[in-house]
Amino acid sequence: MQVPYLETDNQTNLNPVSIVLRIDAGFSTGANLTWLIEMGYTVRTKAHHGSTADSLRRRVSSETKWARVGRNAEAVYMGDYSHNDCPHPLRAMLVRYHLPEKMCYTALLYYDETPPPPLPEWFKQYNARQTIEAGIKEGKGVFTLKRHLVRSPIGMRLQEQFALFGANFVRWAAAWVKDLLRQVNHNFTSALGQVKTLVRTVSRARARWVRNDLGHTLIFDENGPFAGTVICLSGLVAVQLALHLFKFEPS
Repeated sequence: MQVPYLETDNQTNLNPVSIVLRIDAGFSTGANLTWLIEMGYTVRTKAHHGSTADSLRRRVSSETKWARVGRNAEAVYMGDYSHNDCPHPLRAMLVRYHLPEKMCYTALLYYDETPPPPLPEWFKQYNARQTIEAGIKEGKGVFTLKRHLVRSPIGMRLQEQFALFGANFVRWAAAWVKDLLRQVNHNFTSALGQVKTLVRTVSRARARWVRNDLGHTLIFDENGPFAGTVICLSGLVAVQLALHLFKFEPS
């Protein structure tokens, strides 16, 4: 399948944006690949069906040299590959995983006007999509994007924008805090790389704010999970004190 108007669009686009699409195997049918390629994208994907890997395996021998691309993964470059229902030539990489029970195989496919990168880089770049998907899933769960809290259209847009801001702000804050640590325990070090833990655990952990001639210091409670962690704050420090709204003392 070739789409004439896409070819015309590409020819008349004088300043095309370079976009790399990393897509899951479920979307890598011949028709989808054709559409994406003719849209002008660089495509990196996994073969839609396991038979692709089986076909490529028949082209390797016991003398084939495999390159290490991951902790338990090796790969070999298979060169040009013709995908059913896709008229454009692809490049293929056969990957094998060393698992305790058995050896598993899969095939990665690549399309671009330039040759693919070295195998380890190709493998790493494609699998980075899993990190992106994990971040999206984490954001939906932590920042309540799985369901809307309001019904009005403008309220929904505001919720989405605040959720995006929160997700980026937490990651920025974690990177900022790393440079301010005077001492730290293992739990806090691990938490700095986990948005969910930062939002739901660290933000609720008890800590003392100490202000003296040396500056401002945040010391986490010795009985909490982050005991021994000390953050030395620098520059102008703004503090939001606890607001005792709607907390009435008994008369």
